[in-house]
Order: sequence, then structure tokens, then C-alpha cells
Amino acid sequence: MFYQFTDTAATTIGFGLLMAGLVALYAVGRRRFLRRNVAGLEEFGGFGSMLVTRFLERILQLAGLAAVLMGFLLMFLAGNSAITLVVPVVGQGFVSELEVRTTDLPTVVEAEGVTSVEPASLTGIIWLERPTAPDFARHYPPRALEQRIEARVELDCTSAADGRLSCSVASEEPKGWEFGDATLRLASLFRLAPTTRTGEASAGRSLRLPVMWRIQEAAAAVGPGEIEQPVVGELVTNPRWLEQPSARDFERHYPRDAAARGLEGRALLECSVLRDGRLNCSLVSEEPAGAGFGDAALRLSSSFRAAPTTVDGVATVGRRVRIPLLFRLAD
Repeated sequence: MFYQFTDTAATTIGFGLLMAGLVALYAVGRRRFLRRNVAGLEEFGGFGSMLVTRFLERILQLAGLAAVLMGFLLMFLAGNSAITLVVPVVGQGFVSELEVRTTDLPTVVEAEGVTSVEPASLTGIIWLERPTAPDFARHYPPRALEQRIEARVELDCTSAADGRLSCSVASEEPKGWEFGDATLRLASLFRLAPTTRTGEASAGRSLRLPVMWRIQEAAAAVGPGEIEQPVVGELVTNPRWLEQPSARDFERHYPRDAAARGLEGRALLECSVLRDGRLNCSLVSEEPAGAGFGDAALRLSSSFRAAPTTVDGVATVGRRVRIPLLFRLAD
């Protein structure tokens, strides 16, 4: 049998505990005050009486402090989240369990007997796979390409356990050129890493995915968080890096199974340089195969940012770079 308390009940309980704790602390303090003589010293009937009295007062004082802290905690939680206090009765006693549903967890919506769960929004995404320039070219709506129409589409997506996306079209501009359907076909080519840059699990979470469709030679601006259609350009060497993965990044993304087995490895990425210097990468090779170094390298690629020009002064935006990554265990 369970008893459930809402946030209102939790506030009431918290206030009651706060008041009880304050009364207990007041009672202990008042007793100590009344025992003092004119010299300010406490008087007792005997040594045994002193020990018992101080022991009981200390217990009451600790209980009062605990009640005050618990009261403040309950009122704080009730004011910041939806709280359910579940008290299952076990035998002749009871066990209490506090369940807190914060605003970071999915929002459950119920209407006419139908229950749906709206997953919390996801940020700090790491892409293991994204569409390439040939993918965009293959799915570009033929009529729009013929008329040189460009577009922006936003998808509402939910990530599955394997990192794949289930999406629907949230907005499409301009409409009537089949960019929405084309973007839904591209959605199958995205794959998320199991965790975000902040370490949050990505499975079951929702995200808004803006995708820009551009004719390759057009100079369309790409806003923050948008997926830019990569441009396949010539391979450049000697890139200058404004940002690179640190040793801690390598340690954080090192495949756990490989580390446990003492394996070291390497991976080769080929990447397109986007307008902000970030990279859109694909895996060329990994050694040893299947040990997880390819996925680790793709996650690390989000930590690179290229300068607008190479060491030789060649522009990098729209061109390709190859990045060999070595994974070594610390001595």
C-alpha cells in the first residue's frame, strides 16, 4: 500500500517540520537559560542528573536541526519541481521514498486516455555520421535544382538508442519545392554519439535540426546550429588549427574496451571545412578494425576548428583535409 503526496502536501509537511524544529530548538535553549544562576552557571541536582539532562537535550537539539533542514528542503523542492512522496507500508512499520520529477525529465501529456511523452531537448550534439555533399546532390529536388531554388528546412527529431533519428518536418521555406521530403530522406544519414559534449545521454531525447539546401557555388549564410550542405573541394595540406583536441579529450573518448585490453590504434578522417572552420568528417580507415577507434576519432573531430587559410596561404573553407589520429595509452 502506498501513500502519495503532491507538492502542496510536501510544502505543508515541510512547513510543519520547520516549525517543529524551531520549537524544539527554542525549548532546549529556554531550559538552559532557566537553569542558570545569578553567576550565569547552569545548576543541576547532581552529576547523574547533569549527564542525563545534557544527553536528552543534545538529542532533542539534533532532532530539531534535522527537522529544520528537512523542512527547508521539502519546501524548496516543492517550489521548483513536481514532487511525489511515496510511502509504502512494510509490515508494522513504513519506509519513505522521495521521488522528484524535475523539469529536465520528459513532460508527460495526458488527454482523453491517451498518454504521450515529450522528450527533453538535446544540446551539445556530437555527430558520428552526417550527410555528405554527394548525399545532398543525390536528394536535391530536381525541379528546384533546375530553377536554382535554395531552401531551409527544420526537422523535429527524436534520437533512438543506436543514434539514428526519427523526424518530422517542423518548417520548410520556401514551400512547394519538395525540400521537406528530401530532408526527411537525408535524416536517415544522421547518427548521434551516445553522449553529448556535456556527457548527457542522447538516446530518447529530442532536437530541432535546421538544414540548409544550397546550390554549391552560392554563398548562403549558415546560422548557429544549422547543418550546412558540404562543398566537395580539393584536398589541402598544412592546415592551421585554431582549436584542437587536448590530451584530456583523447583520454575521455578513448574506447573503453580497447583501453581495458591494452589496445592502441589509429584512424584517418577526411573532412570538409565549413564556413566557421568546423569540420564535417567521415571515416576513411581505422586500425585495428572494430576496436572503436573510428567512432572515437569522429567524436574528436568536433574539437577541431581550422583557420581560414593554411600555412601556405590557401583558403580552407569548402575544401577537404585529411586528419590522421593516433590513440596511445599513457605510460
